[in-house]
Amino acid sequence: MALSDEERRVLEEMERHLTGTEVVTVRAPRRANLRLAALGFGIFVLGLGSLVAGVVTQLPLLGVIGFGLMTVGVLLMINRRGEPQARNNRSRSNSGGPVHSTLEERWQRRMDGEL
Repeated sequence: MALSDEERRVLEEMERHLTGTEVVTVRAPRRANLRLAALGFGIFVLGLGSLVAGVVTQLPLLGVIGFGLMTVGVLLMINRRGEPQARNNRSRSNSGGPVHSTLEERWQRRMDGEL
């Protein structure tokens, strides 16, 4: 299907805008840091104990401190400051190249009329 002059002009303008910029940025997922997760779990349990102790002894300050410790513990458990995970690139044809390169290759094939 042939493009009209207006469609062709808009397409060329879009291509000029996209040529110099990276369209997709992909970051490798990170594994959870097990030391931080264990520390966070310990702080969470300590906070839970403090919260329960605050309720039993009717000391609101102890309960608030326990709640704060529980919050810090959960934040440490969900923290992902570990090493980047190794990516599984077996299914990709360019074995480890960034997504931007794959998109660029597909665009070039489309412009060459292969797709």
